[in-house]
Amino acid sequence: CALSGLVIDVQAGANINLGRDFGHGLWAAFLTSFTGGCLLALTLGKSKTPLIAAFTNAIHETRSNKSLIFMWLSGLLGTFFVSTTVLLAPYVGLSVWFIGTVCGQVLSSQLIDHFGLCCMWGVF
Repeated sequence: CALSGLVIDVQAGANINLGRDFGHGLWAAFLTSFTGGCLLALTLGKSKTPLIAAFTNAIHETRSNKSLIFMWLSGLLGTFFVSTTVLLAPYVGLSVWFIGTVCGQVLSSQLIDHFGLCCMWGVF
């Protein structure tokens, strides 16, 4: 857990510098998301589950209400996170940005756990 916390700040700093080099922070967000997607595709290429079978199963689970439609939006949420990072962190600084991020995570995780949101009931 602590390592992922360290990586978030390093990634934010790298994205800010990429945004400056590209002339806009959203190009940095695009590049990092694209690079991560390519790396993930290469990793999944070695997976034992073929892509078509994975998508077919996910669509079946969604249709049978075992997973909710909002779960398909997680990629958009990740894009929102990276985009707001490259747009806000240069103005407020990494420390303030990270404190705000952690506060938001603590608040949202408490609400999710307390009210059983995002299908988190009965997980434990």
